[in-house]
Amino acid sequence: MHSARPHHRSSRRKTCADHRQAATSRLRRAGVLDDLPLASALVSGWRFQPAEVAYEHRTLLFGGPVSFALSGLASLCGNRRARRAAERASAAQWRDLGPIEVIATPERLLVLHEGSWWSVWYSAITNIAHSQNRLEMHFVGDPPYLLVGDVAAVAAVVERSVEHASVLSDGIRAQ
Repeated sequence: MHSARPHHRSSRRKTCADHRQAATSRLRRAGVLDDLPLASALVSGWRFQPAEVAYEHRTLLFGGPVSFALSGLASLCGNRRARRAAERASAAQWRDLGPIEVIATPERLLVLHEGSWWSVWYSAITNIAHSQNRLEMHFVGDPPYLLVGDVAAVAAVVERSVEHASVLSDGIRAQ
């Protein structure tokens, strides 16, 4: 807490422990880098997942018996077309996550997305596909991730760590 005493002006600047701690924590990437960063990259992220798409159900009926039937049929066809377009748009496909920062550590990937750090644990990865500028990671119960950009250093760490984790888990199962 700060004291209620008046401060004396001085050429030396003094800071309390609370301010020093807050200033240093900002430099540590929001406090998530407790383990050693091995590689980092700024890439474009993608996720293979469905999306919720709403469509408007419209019904326009007017006129006498013939006009009423024709306008009803036209509304029916229009609603069917809108529903099919919404189904196609909501189907699982690669969805752009935008630019993300990725840091590879010995046990996980740290992903900075929309101002928040997320962990992708290597133990959860079941399959990796790596080409020149693409790293695709598959998981048991979650949609896959795709990182596009300069991912060579990050991919090397991920591949090595996933292989190491699978060797360890195979050794534990054998015992």
